[in-house]
Amino acid sequence: MAIDARLRQRRVAVLRAAGRRRLRLLATALGLVLVIVGVWGLTRTALLDLDHVNVDGVEGTEVAVVESLANLERGTAMFDLDLGAARAAVAELPWIKSVAVERSWPGSVDITVARRAPVAVLAGDGGAFLVDEEGVVIAELSGDSTLPVVEWTVTAMPGEAEREALPAIAVARSIPDDLAPWVESVTMTSGTAGSPVDLGLDLTGSASADLGNADLIEDKLAAVRAVLQRIDLACLDVIDVTVADLATITRDEVCDAATGGGEVNDG
Repeated sequence: MAIDARLRQRRVAVLRAAGRRRLRLLATALGLVLVIVGVWGLTRTALLDLDHVNVDGVEGTEVAVVESLANLERGTAMFDLDLGAARAAVAELPWIKSVAVERSWPGSVDITVARRAPVAVLAGDGGAFLVDEEGVVIAELSGDSTLPVVEWTVTAMPGEAEREALPAIAVARSIPDDLAPWVESVTMTSGTAGSPVDLGLDLTGSASADLGNADLIEDKLAAVRAVLQRIDLACLDVIDVTVADLATITRDEVCDAATGGGEVNDG
């Protein structure tokens, strides 16, 4: 009988210990639930909602344009903000090259944008447009510009690239400052499929420069500059620098009839 009493006591002790473990687990689970609910509730309070949108990289009216497209409504819980959608919307602006959108706790969003920098004007039958180094059309030109001009009819929409014009844009970007006053525009003739383009310069007056293909462009532009600085420009027709270190000039035959004209090697 004494043994049976000890067994009962042992069984009761085991059951009580198991009950205490269940209570501890229940209390722990309940505590976690309360913490989660509390944290979630905190995210719904004014302490963690959107109060400020900071835009960096632009100024003036463009700040309002970026904010409007981002469509981040003040008072929205910070965790509910769709930063991906805001980023994609701002990136649609044709003059935006890159955009970053980040939360800044406890109640701000920072939008940092980089503008596309125009490097040339593409001018043709459809109008004149500013483009960046990647050939992306930024906007239609309004007013005057000191940027080099490329003779090209734009077919791309703003934000899209005129990739076929890239060789001519590269020439425009490479024109030295002391040659720029002589250059009215950059020209490009596309060859047949697989053949190189033919690049050139329309110079002040009626002269032009034939650069040939896109190889050694800086050397060819330096050769054009040297010719313009060293020769008599009267009746000048074409400066041929298709071979960079062997520049030749051709004068207008009618204009130069009195002196005999002809082709002169300036190398």
